Amino acid sequence: MPSKKKETKEAVIKEPVMYVGPTAHKYGLIQNTVYSDIPETAKPMFEAVPLAGNLIIRIKDYAKAERDINERKGITWQAFLAVLNYVGK
Repeated sequence: MPSKKKETKEAVIKEPVMYVGPTAHKYGLIQNTVYSDIPETAKPMFEAVPLAGNLIIRIKDYAKAERDINERKGITWQAFLAVLNYVGK
């Protein structure tokens, strides 16, 4: 007899994330805000500025991201500047 494989569906647990980039009201993003889902209105910005993905972080990584922004170094700072230039247009 052939064995039947039991299909199971695992619940996907989404971890809340924080956006640490500059506020971009047009795209529904506010600096240092926790999101369970990134707003759909933000997709055009993330497509236009690929570095912007580095501004969506796990909450536990907030201290490092904020330090990089304050010290103006690292990929987080580069992403911050790229978004700032993009939303300022």
